[in-house]
Amino acid sequence: MANEKLNLLLVEDSPTEAALIQERLEEAFSGKFFIEHHSLLVTAIDRLGRGHIDVVLLDLHLPDSQGLCTVQRVCESVPQVPVVVLTGLDDDSAGVQAVRFGAQDYLVKGHFSGSEILRVLRYAIERHKILEKLKSTQLQLVESAKFESVGRLAQGVAHEVKNPLAILLVGVEYLAEKIPGDKDLLGILENMDRAIRRADKIINGLVDLSVERELRFEVDDLNIVVEHVLLLLTHDLARAQITVIPRLVEGLPPVLVNRGRLEQVFISIFLNSIYAMADGGVLKIKTAVREVRELDKEVGSKVPERLAADQKVVVVEIEDSGPGIGAEEMEKVFDPFFTTKPTGQGPGLGLSVARKIMELHKGIIYLANRPEGGVRATLIFEPAARQEQGSRAGTQRRPT
Repeated sequence: MANEKLNLLLVEDSPTEAALIQERLEEAFSGKFFIEHHSLLVTAIDRLGRGHIDVVLLDLHLPDSQGLCTVQRVCESVPQVPVVVLTGLDDDSAGVQAVRFGAQDYLVKGHFSGSEILRVLRYAIERHKILEKLKSTQLQLVESAKFESVGRLAQGVAHEVKNPLAILLVGVEYLAEKIPGDKDLLGILENMDRAIRRADKIINGLVDLSVERELRFEVDDLNIVVEHVLLLLTHDLARAQITVIPRLVEGLPPVLVNRGRLEQVFISIFLNSIYAMADGGVLKIKTAVREVRELDKEVGSKVPERLAADQKVVVVEIEDSGPGIGAEEMEKVFDPFFTTKPTGQGPGLGLSVARKIMELHKGIIYLANRPEGGVRATLIFEPAARQEQGSRAGTQRRPT
């Protein structure tokens, strides 16, 4: 960080204070930072939402926000950006409180040099990065423990239940062949057949979720994968009266995929969209090549750190016109066994498995509600050439 220029956002309504801070930074470190100045919190938050700001220097008392709620609003709106607050000479305790509300550090107005400002800002950036890594590590440990528990359960269930289910299924099929003409009895046997197959599907889903398997990855075209899945679901989409609008960009860079597993991801997303649009609707599928910086605002910290801002990635966006997902439900959609469907219509493993498959592809899957209604699923992949280049350079990017 020491040799990089800082993109600093100064939020200060006093022209005198703002000029003094800029003057001291220029005197001490001319040419080592870019600074933008805003006097209102609302315009500052809007600017932060557009990305590419390294750190915020924030006055707590602004025309449109006063006190600790100022830092709280910034930290909640853009948690990925570290904040250093400015306090008055007789308000040192406010700085301490601001740190408890999410700020990384504070400076007392009139009692700092340009070099001290820059030192505090750089420290805030590094401290924020460390805290974010700790949070990420903690989440990974929780997820690992969760999947380990599910894995032990899956192995036990698969061992104890799959064989009896297979015997029951053979028996049901045998009886169905030997009992002609009795429609009521045949109906009961058909229900039993569906129930057995559903139980077997749940067990397979558990195993898929928990077991790490050696997968073979090959160069493929995402457009072809999407088109094949749409073909598989033609009947489901037509029955649900859903209009499909594909916008697949030609000349898409190929990616490294396991075709069977990746199709499972798209099937899960499409089926969820079909379920959400019970009265019909529109399903839009778009593919594109975009720079990582373009995804920052909508995906934010979920973009892996290994991806540079100017790096190009292959993106698939799937949008439905359903009712969207509630805030509480959105936080749980990737949790194993969480489902909004009625009992019997799904075990709640589809998106959990989908995310795990995307992780195996070194990609990410992100869900968000659309402002106009419905849900957008965003899938991000590195081009195959980029992954292979990373492997040759010594950074393991190719899935194994």
